[in-house]
Amino acid sequence: MSCQATVLRINQAMRFFLYVLIFWLPYSNAVVESSVVICLFLWAIKRSIVFIFQDAATSAQGGGVKEFIQAFQPRSSILTAPIGFFLLACTFSVAGSVFPGQSFYGLITKTLEWFVIYFLVIETIVSKRQIFIAIAIFIFTSLATSLDGLIQVYITYKDFFGGRVIVPHNGATAAFVTYNDLGGYLTVVIPLTLSLFFLVRNRSAKILTFFIFTICAWCLVVTFARGAWLAGSLGILFFLFFNSRKLFAIASIALIAFVLCFSFLASPEVKKGFRIDTSNMGWRLEVWQYGMKMVQERPVFGYGPNSFMKIFKEHRRHKGRQADYEPTYAHNCYVQMAVETGIVGLALFSWILVRMFRKIIRQIKEPHLGAGDLRMLLAGLLAALFGFLAHSFVDTNFYSLKLSALYWFMTGLAISTSRALDQKT
Repeated sequence: MSCQATVLRINQAMRFFLYVLIFWLPYSNAVVESSVVICLFLWAIKRSIVFIFQDAATSAQGGGVKEFIQAFQPRSSILTAPIGFFLLACTFSVAGSVFPGQSFYGLITKTLEWFVIYFLVIETIVSKRQIFIAIAIFIFTSLATSLDGLIQVYITYKDFFGGRVIVPHNGATAAFVTYNDLGGYLTVVIPLTLSLFFLVRNRSAKILTFFIFTICAWCLVVTFARGAWLAGSLGILFFLFFNSRKLFAIASIALIAFVLCFSFLASPEVKKGFRIDTSNMGWRLEVWQYGMKMVQERPVFGYGPNSFMKIFKEHRRHKGRQADYEPTYAHNCYVQMAVETGIVGLALFSWILVRMFRKIIRQIKEPHLGAGDLRMLLAGLLAALFGFLAHSFVDTNFYSLKLSALYWFMTGLAISTSRALDQKT
């Protein structure tokens, strides 16, 4: 078998395990981690084969080191440079960490895994067909997860697949640990499903996508994750802004009117039933305030990755405060990132986001692209990522294995779709 054929077979195997990852993501951390490890192993085999053939071809000219570097460097993209600088900042943060062993472990097993998933996706899921297969698998799993959440709330009171019992006075979790995690997952699902409704053309497909959108939106409501409600709504508005300014205006007015009517007209019992109160915001605000004080104490590279929990407890103890809660995370990913990697780390992470959004927004606004399916899908993917990032302001999305894997998988799909759209034009 030739080198090219072998590489093709390995790419197919890697793609299969990435499909497995996105299919099983709501149900198993172990499957997510195993899929990443297997793909990384296959990637190393593939790159070794490429290096061996390159080295054999250039040995007469004294090749070796240069070919080795070329063979094992990740596929280049518009995010490669900001990701590299962000990881460099994280390395400096580890070097100055108050818990260096813990921070190094967090850098390797958490932060680095984000970008491993991203680079695996942009290397193996590249064609229009492959992208749509990944989206179809994700939507199928999302529908199953949403139905599971609705069954959990209204019928069995426990997760159908894993038997997770719903906690009284909390919302649906489906196979996730918390209702906020399910809400974070659905903030990605809903804008993307809406884009598929506009993308498909035949009536049956539109009915199907509208049904999926309705089920997922209904499940989001019964999570009672208020931050996810807002983030999902913002994701929808983000998509409509680029797809139809008229629908964007109508949806914005309708959302504002609904919020005002609910706020002033709904009875206290109804508000309590939907958990519309400020009881959960008090401790979040306090954690954020302490987080910002910690940033001021070590503003450049922070305390080190994976250190927030210990630092927070120590900080409160030194201030003479003992809380009746001990949060593992800041419930604001950006505050936590600033505490752990400093302002430099947060700024470089923001560079990753800004560079991607600028590139894709410019692309989907180009009039000559028309309303093609790739452009519509790209707008939906960007809206999904926007909703996720909005929800990350009030929760732990980037520090959840499942949700962080989902974000970087979808980021990889967005970049692959952007490239496919560039090639099409």
